Amino acid sequence: MLRKTSTEAKGAGSTLLKKQDSPRAPLNRGRTDYASLVPGTEGADQVGSRSWYNGPYDGRTFKACRRLFDGEALNWLTGVKYLRDSGMSLDSIKEYVELCLEGDSTIPKRCDIIRTQREKVRAQLEEAKRRLQYMDHKIELYQTIMEKGTPDTMNPGKWPARSVG
Repeated sequence: MLRKTSTEAKGAGSTLLKKQDSPRAPLNRGRTDYASLVPGTEGADQVGSRSWYNGPYDGRTFKACRRLFDGEALNWLTGVKYLRDSGMSLDSIKEYVELCLEGDSTIPKRCDIIRTQREKVRAQLEEAKRRLQYMDHKIELYQTIMEKGTPDTMNPGKWPARSVG
């Protein structure tokens, strides 16, 4: 976006235009750019620079700035996405990818990283099962209330007031 300089705004001198950053916030603020975690690619904002992995982004794009990936890059991207979706931190994913790039000698360490994350995922799964069980129980209670016309004892707004302190 271009804007007029202060000298032009005052009416003095010739017209000077300076590039101004777009006033709109980036669309992916707070989101993970998984492509930046894939070896051999970089995020769109890092074109031409190098990051923690080996290999620059080769600039292959088509309309709407969508990136083109080969089969190997898609494999990496899929793996990174699964790890991230499991709750693994970006630092741990970077460490895992670096170990993969080092070769087979790092298999025991990679296995340890995955085992550690698996235990975290199992704990998340157990917590999700408890939440699901709670929801099932609430649905049963509401169905009973609707079928039998019993009072709604589950609504916190209808509970007797208690003094705090």
